[in-house]
Amino acid sequence: MTTSMAPPSSPSVETKGSVVRSLAATLSEHRLLDGIAASVSPAACRMLRDPPLATEWVDGRVLNEIFEAILLLHGADLLRRLNRQSIERGVTPLLRGAAESVLRVFGVSPATLLSKLGRVAGTTSRGVNFHYQAESETSGAFEIEYAGLVDVPLGPSIATVGGLDLIFDMCSVRGSFGAPEVVANGRRNRVRFAVSWRAARG
Repeated sequence: MTTSMAPPSSPSVETKGSVVRSLAATLSEHRLLDGIAASVSPAACRMLRDPPLATEWVDGRVLNEIFEAILLLHGADLLRRLNRQSIERGVTPLLRGAAESVLRVFGVSPATLLSKLGRVAGTTSRGVNFHYQAESETSGAFEIEYAGLVDVPLGPSIATVGGLDLIFDMCSVRGSFGAPEVVANGRRNRVRFAVSWRAARG
């Protein structure tokens, strides 16, 4: 399985090894690791079989390939659930401190974190841009852009919003992201999701 991306010599998207380690452990727990590893490139297979150190920065395009393989083999719903579990498993401690700091300063709302996600996500990813446009106090349009890549498959963005479901928990609301919509920018590297939330019942 291959995707059209930037040359391997110059990764424009990077991911912390902790993300890969958590995903590999989650796939193993669900007995999906062997099937996914068999369906991806040798580089992606090696990353799953022998994950990098948690503190190491790795080529994010390889992780994108793994997310796309999960999408094609198991569908969007399972991909979102798996990445949420993966984030909860090993990455949340890295992100929670930054997220709580933002909430303290700017107010407890999903809109706060979605509009400032770049500041929070910088601990685990590089080269991914996030945009949020509020449409009401409890809804808006959220976009993910891989500015240095072209023809990015949907898997990475779908996985990302699965992990972002944790924002709703942090803000004590019930919320959801809609279906992905590719933004027509001539590069196929930007995806938009409708997002909304409401107060959680006690």
